[in-house]
Amino acid sequence: MASHVIDDRLVRYAVSMRPGAPLLLVGVVLVLLAPAVDAGAAETTLQGEGRVVALDRSKGSITVEHGTLGRLFVAGLTEFPVGATDLLERVRIGDRVVFEVVASADGHGVPTISDIEVLAREPRSTPGVGITLRDAGLATLVALLAAIAGLLGLQTRRLRRLIQGSDAMVAGLREQLRLQREMSSSVEAAVAALLPALRGYQSDVRRVGERIQVAVDPARSEPAAPPDTARPIVIVRRGETETFRTLDERLGKPGLARVVWDRRRRERRSTSRPPGAERRRRDRRAPTPVTWEGLGYLVVQPKARHLNVVA
Repeated sequence: MASHVIDDRLVRYAVSMRPGAPLLLVGVVLVLLAPAVDAGAAETTLQGEGRVVALDRSKGSITVEHGTLGRLFVAGLTEFPVGATDLLERVRIGDRVVFEVVASADGHGVPTISDIEVLAREPRSTPGVGITLRDAGLATLVALLAAIAGLLGLQTRRLRRLIQGSDAMVAGLREQLRLQREMSSSVEAAVAALLPALRGYQSDVRRVGERIQVAVDPARSEPAAPPDTARPIVIVRRGETETFRTLDERLGKPGLARVVWDRRRRERRSTSRPPGAERRRRDRRAPTPVTWEGLGYLVVQPKARHLNVVA
């Protein structure tokens, strides 16, 4: 640049010269400045920003994805040679960079990167070594979802077992209710079948009581209790508990008759000796009363020396 600078001394010298001499001096200066003007017009420096896509150390070039560079380059992917090989060591693939390109103004020649600087560099992640915060959060979320799914599965299985147990319990209750209904129906049917017989039996007992009252004293509507020797005796067969209770309430307690149990252990007396000659002229036993066979009792009317059986 020093060779192209006009020395002040030349200017002062040109002013002190005679008229016409300054024109000669201006011509000399223009001749001296012409190479510098041509050099400045031949080259231009462009600045741009982009991302390093490739590095070629054998060719000494950098491929950059950049935007518009002045009026010479549109946005795109361009491979630029570097002015110095140390520029290749400053960058690596993927870096965001700011760079300067020196190119001829007329578009001839090869544009060259004269300077390059890295804007921001992302830290390299070693596979299998570092875990980012996002990865840790995702892993935690996956673990929580797996735990929730396991709990839901466990609760579902428990609920299914409870439902199965409830179904079995409900089935057992339904079976019990069905058996109870069947038993109730059987009892009702048995009671319905026994009611006519019980009512008929009650009517028979009532009629027998009335007959006994009429036989004892038909003339009096409210008979007085006779002495024990004059009262009839009602003998009830063993096992006829209800008949005994009914006759005792109607005849025994009012004093109209004596109601006793049959004390015999067997139908007739027996002996180990062989029977002798029959000396009786006729059978002294009376026929069995109808009430004994059908109703389980008989009425005996006491007299002076023997008892009359009332059929």
